[in-house]
Amino acid sequence: MKQDILLFSQAFVALLFQLSVAAYYIARLSAIYLNLPNLQHFALMCYEWISDASCLCNPILLLTLCNFIRNDFINFILCRKSIVKINISTIITHRHHRSSQATIH
Repeated sequence: MKQDILLFSQAFVALLFQLSVAAYYIARLSAIYLNLPNLQHFALMCYEWISDASCLCNPILLLTLCNFIRNDFINFILCRKSIVKINISTIITHRHHRSSQATIH
Protein backbone atom coordinates (compact mmCIF):
# COMPACT_ATOMS: atom_id res chain seq x y z
CA MET A 1 0.00 0.00 0.00
CA LYS A 2 2.81 2.41 0.87
CA GLN A 3 4.57 1.77 -2.44
CA ASP A 4 1.33 2.42 -4.32
CA ILE A 5 0.98 5.77 -2.60
CA LEU A 6 4.59 6.65 -3.40
CA LEU A 7 4.19 5.71 -7.05
CA PHE A 8 0.94 7.66 -7.19
CA SER A 9 2.75 10.72 -5.84
CA GLN A 10 5.42 10.31 -8.53
CA ALA A 11 2.72 10.04 -11.19
CA PHE A 12 1.03 13.13 -9.74
CA VAL A 13 4.26 15.12 -9.99
CA ALA A 14 4.64 13.95 -13.60
CA LEU A 15 1.07 15.09 -14.25
CA LEU A 16 1.87 18.51 -12.83
CA PHE A 17 4.79 18.82 -15.21
CA GLN A 18 2.58 17.80 -18.13
CA LEU A 19 0.03 20.41 -17.09
CA SER A 20 2.76 23.04 -16.92
CA VAL A 21 3.81 22.14 -20.49
CA ALA A 22 0.16 22.47 -21.53
CA ALA A 23 0.03 25.87 -19.81
CA TYR A 24 3.13 26.88 -21.78
CA TYR A 25 1.44 26.00 -25.07
CA ILE A 26 -1.74 27.82 -24.08
CA ALA A 27 0.25 30.92 -23.13
CA ARG A 28 2.26 30.72 -26.33
CA LEU A 29 -0.81 30.35 -28.53
CA SER A 30 -2.69 33.14 -26.78
CA ALA A 31 0.38 35.40 -27.01
CA ILE A 32 0.60 34.80 -30.75
CA TYR A 33 -3.15 35.17 -31.28
CA LEU A 34 -3.44 38.36 -29.19
CA ASN A 35 -0.07 39.72 -30.37
CA LEU A 36 1.50 39.98 -26.90
CA PRO A 37 5.28 39.75 -27.28
CA ASN A 38 5.92 40.04 -23.52
CA LEU A 39 3.76 37.01 -22.81
CA GLN A 40 5.45 35.09 -25.59
CA HIS A 41 8.89 35.95 -24.17
CA PHE A 42 7.77 34.95 -20.67
CA ALA A 43 6.41 31.63 -21.96
CA LEU A 44 9.66 30.89 -23.79
CA MET A 45 11.67 31.73 -20.68
CA CYS A 46 9.50 29.48 -18.49
CA TYR A 47 9.63 26.61 -20.99
CA GLU A 48 13.37 26.13 -20.40
CA TRP A 49 12.75 25.71 -16.68
CA ILE A 50 9.73 23.46 -17.18
CA SER A 51 11.53 21.25 -19.65
CA ASP A 52 14.65 20.89 -17.54
CA ALA A 53 12.74 20.22 -14.34
CA SER A 54 10.44 17.64 -15.91
CA CYS A 55 13.35 15.79 -17.48
CA LEU A 56 15.31 15.70 -14.24
CA CYS A 57 12.63 15.19 -11.60
CA ASN A 58 10.83 12.13 -12.96
CA PRO A 59 13.80 9.72 -13.01
CA ILE A 60 15.10 11.01 -9.69
CA LEU A 61 11.68 10.59 -8.09
CA LEU A 62 11.39 7.05 -9.41
CA LEU A 63 14.83 6.15 -8.07
CA THR A 64 14.13 7.59 -4.65
CA LEU A 65 10.60 6.26 -4.23
CA CYS A 66 10.71 2.80 -5.76
CA ASN A 67 13.06 0.34 -4.08
CA PHE A 68 13.15 -2.35 -6.78
CA ILE A 69 13.82 0.18 -9.54
CA ARG A 70 16.62 1.68 -7.47
CA ASN A 71 18.17 -1.75 -6.86
CA ASP A 72 17.94 -2.66 -10.55
CA PHE A 73 19.54 0.66 -11.50
CA ILE A 74 22.40 0.22 -9.02
CA ASN A 75 22.97 -3.33 -10.26
CA PHE A 76 23.04 -2.06 -13.84
CA ILE A 77 25.51 0.73 -13.04
CA LEU A 78 27.80 -1.60 -11.09
CA CYS A 79 27.57 -4.22 -13.88
CA ARG A 80 26.18 -6.86 -11.58
CA LYS A 81 24.35 -9.63 -13.29
CA SER A 82 20.97 -10.36 -11.88
CA ILE A 83 19.58 -13.83 -11.96
CA VAL A 84 16.44 -14.03 -13.98
CA LYS A 85 14.29 -17.06 -13.45
CA ILE A 86 12.06 -17.95 -16.33
CA ASN A 87 9.43 -20.60 -16.03
CA ILE A 88 8.67 -22.15 -19.37
CA SER A 89 5.50 -24.08 -19.71
CA THR A 90 4.60 -25.89 -22.87
CA ILE A 91 1.04 -25.92 -23.98
CA ILE A 92 0.12 -28.65 -26.40
CA THR A 93 -3.15 -28.34 -28.18
CA HIS A 94 -4.74 -30.95 -30.34
CA ARG A 95 -6.85 -29.92 -33.26
CA HIS A 96 -9.33 -32.11 -34.96
CA HIS A 97 -9.11 -31.55 -38.68
CA ARG A 98 -12.09 -32.20 -40.83
CA SER A 99 -11.38 -34.49 -43.68
CA SER A 100 -10.74 -32.70 -46.90
CA GLN A 101 -12.65 -35.26 -48.88
CA ALA A 102 -16.28 -34.39 -49.43
CA THR A 103 -18.79 -37.09 -49.92
CA ILE A 104 -20.77 -36.85 -53.12
CA HIS A 105 -24.33 -38.21 -53.16
